[in-house]
Amino acid sequence: MNNIKSNKKVFGTLCGILAAVFYGTNPLGALKLYAEGMNTNSVLFCRFGMAWIIISIILIFRKENLKINKREFATLTALGLLFTASSMTLYFSFKYIAAGVASTLLFTYAIMTAVIMALLFKEKVTVKTIAAIVLSLIGVLLLYWSDAGGTLNTTGVVLVLVS
Repeated sequence: MNNIKSNKKVFGTLCGILAAVFYGTNPLGALKLYAEGMNTNSVLFCRFGMAWIIISIILIFRKENLKINKREFATLTALGLLFTASSMTLYFSFKYIAAGVASTLLFTYAIMTAVIMALLFKEKVTVKTIAAIVLSLIGVLLLYWSDAGGTLNTTGVVLVLVS
């Protein structure tokens, strides 16, 4: 029994790592398509369209029941719109700041989550958590200044933070 749990944990960890790699490399595809002349809306349409096809094939093979009620439809619609807005603001930010910087800033959500959990939900803050937050913030501050001595475009940064 322990072996099964261990294998599931390893499998879950590997899936998490792969998901992070695939999500983190998303901007590479977007930048290539931008260079070919596509706009943000078209890039996201292609991204979501391919995801829909892949997920649909998986669900068909698994013979999943796709029926939903009105309340579930409303929830799924709201969540879909939020996810779309998040993706659009991130992809629009690539027009103003480097995709690598934008993606790095995007992942500061973990810092925000840790701070919110500590402040609002009284979650215990460990020395490791504080060290991680401080190091992450130092990294973000270092990103803020470009090699030429300028700073990041404020519009791009705001778009990422909204994302």
